[in-house]
Amino acid sequence: MAIEGPLKELGIHDVFQLLDLSRKTGALRVTSELRHNQGTIYFEDGTIIFAEIRSNPHPLGALLLRTGKFNEERISDVPTEILVRIPVEALLMEGARRIDEWSRIEGRIPHLGVVASLAPPPPGGGGELDLLPPEWEVLALIDDRRDIRALATELGRSDFDVAKTLFGLESAGVIVLVDPGTAKRGRPTVAGEVAELVAKAEQALHRRDFGAARAAAEQAATTQPHDPVVHLLLGRLHLAQGAPPAAVEELRRALRLDPLLAPAYRQLGYALVALGRFGEALESWEQWERLAARSDEEMAELPNVQRARDAARVFQGMGATHG
Repeated sequence: MAIEGPLKELGIHDVFQLLDLSRKTGALRVTSELRHNQGTIYFEDGTIIFAEIRSNPHPLGALLLRTGKFNEERISDVPTEILVRIPVEALLMEGARRIDEWSRIEGRIPHLGVVASLAPPPPGGGGELDLLPPEWEVLALIDDRRDIRALATELGRSDFDVAKTLFGLESAGVIVLVDPGTAKRGRPTVAGEVAELVAKAEQALHRRDFGAARAAAEQAATTQPHDPVVHLLLGRLHLAQGAPPAAVEELRRALRLDPLLAPAYRQLGYALVALGRFGEALESWEQWERLAARSDEEMAELPNVQRARDAARVFQGMGATHG
């Protein structure tokens, strides 16, 4: 008996599990009028053996040519359709992993229309880029015009794969991601707007109005995603709200953008202590002390750092004794 109906009545994962448990053989066709797309999954005794989707019509031969695995002379020996055997449970676990990763990157990539452009070089120049081949492949196609869909089509890779690669490149400060639908044009000065937003966030943070502080800081990050001071501010905000893992991520990003940003090392030490990573915290504060001498404002924090450092050493020793 055929199964047909809207997925709002029965989740797609439930359908997959039903076909798996009943050891069905046949084809499952999923259609989206909203996305003008259609995918088909073929089952044999409940196991997935083949799948195709309208939005990614790249045959295997074309992909092998693109990646250099085969040349034109040998490509006629390669079948365009190859059957596989993928357990439904493994596919659902992979889907859950991808959903989790999408939730992590959607703050920077809210949809597939986001466009990437090369980031300006950091002050004083930067070091050599150490990228993987798939990252170089994406980077070579960035031209300020292609969005994620266009890049994925050109490369013959999935939207998810390209979005994940772009997120990594943006986090490393190599590219800038822009949403054409919300990008502001003709702004008088980006630096002035960012400075105003940072000041607004600082005032709100001082009042412990975390909602207002976050709104201003995140707007500043959208306006200038490669400003280390903005990421330092976001790190402090996460730390104040009791979210040390997010604080560490933002503070490390600030330091990738500016390795001489002394306050970031100080705040990073506090965040690492909150996570029980005392050795890393001590290393961060050692780096801070080397840089703090350049600033009277940072040197004023020395007593606070010293107290935190002493406590971290005690806890580190306790861990070593009981380990």
